[in-house]
Amino acid sequence: MSDWREDELSRQERRRELKHRQQELERQLGDVCLELRGLEEVPQVTQLVKDVTQQTVLYVDGGCSGNDQRDVLRRRMVAVVTDARGAVLSNAEYPGGSNNIAELMAVRDALVLAASMAIGSIVVRTDSRNNFAWVLGRKLGPKLNDRTAVERVRATIAELRTTVSLRLEWVPREQNLAGQYIEKTYGL
Repeated sequence: MSDWREDELSRQERRRELKHRQQELERQLGDVCLELRGLEEVPQVTQLVKDVTQQTVLYVDGGCSGNDQRDVLRRRMVAVVTDARGAVLSNAEYPGGSNNIAELMAVRDALVLAASMAIGSIVVRTDSRNNFAWVLGRKLGPKLNDRTAVERVRATIAELRTTVSLRLEWVPREQNLAGQYIEKTYGL
């Protein structure tokens, strides 16, 4: 059997295993909720139930030094992915580009992480409204400084979304943990 076929079978088996574990956790959660009936007004119980039922939440942000430079080669992008506690999971630097392209690359990096860890569904929190348009496949504007890079990243995201379910959520900049890391580390 070819390597790619074995990899696909392995991914399918991991998905089945994860689905089975998810169903078991949901059953157990239902049992816990029944036991907690009458305690709905206790804040700690409410938070516990919310924490148990949450999907994997990742924060993404991108930045670009020299974003004001006309020469794209003088720019340097950074794309960061953190978990819900602010731990940095991915911190990648790329030449050229723009702030918007770096933010799109961070979404891609979050999907790559999820796929590599066999996580079937993620919530990505971003402070970039542009990410929503580009990830959801809206038409690219005419004043794009590196259309080829954006189209390439969008194609990768579309491919990854066939194996990882993605929900984008907008958060204000001050609540974006990846953005806080970029500000502190890069001053962007």
